[in-house]
Amino acid sequence: MALAREHRVPMRVANLVLEEMTEAPNRGRGERDSRSPMLLQEERAGVQVRASPEALRTVLERDPPATGERSGRTSAPRPTGAAPPPRRWARP
Repeated sequence: MALAREHRVPMRVANLVLEEMTEAPNRGRGERDSRSPMLLQEERAGVQVRASPEALRTVLERDPPATGERSGRTSAPRPTGAAPPPRRWARP
């Protein structure tokens, strides 16, 4: 955020995320993980968002998590001589 301010780059969504991530510990949720902001939103909306382990498994089997260099996961090694997958974004 400091770098964005220094270069006068608007970061509207990042500012909102920072507010949410800061509010959770300020409301006594510091011991929780990064899902704390979701709990704040549940409180505001008066709902509880829950899924059973079976439902999560079904979704993950139908649509598995992404793999690759940008996903935080690694895929299986590419066979020797195989072409790399096409890029979906341009690097600056």
